[in-house]
Amino acid sequence: MRRFPAELNEQIAREYGASQQYVAIAVYYDAETLPKLAEHFYRQALEERHDGLRTQIRIDGHRIGSEAVEQRDRLAGGGRADV
Repeated sequence: MRRFPAELNEQIAREYGASQQYVAIAVYYDAETLPKLAEHFYRQALEERHDGLRTQIRIDGHRIGSEAVEQRDRLAGGGRADV
């Protein structure tokens, strides 16, 4: 089960890496005065970045959510929560 988080992090890295590659291609086409091609690759770069960001937010939200549940359970049990 520990492989899943590592593989998920690798996927996020691939999304961000692809985004950077698309930006590089877009910049090249911008310099060659091919605005339609540049626009296409800028759009692709944003899509890849958003995919990576959405996945990262889900992971972080799960961690934050889990910590909040643990803290709630400690409080409900009469224990003092470490804040």
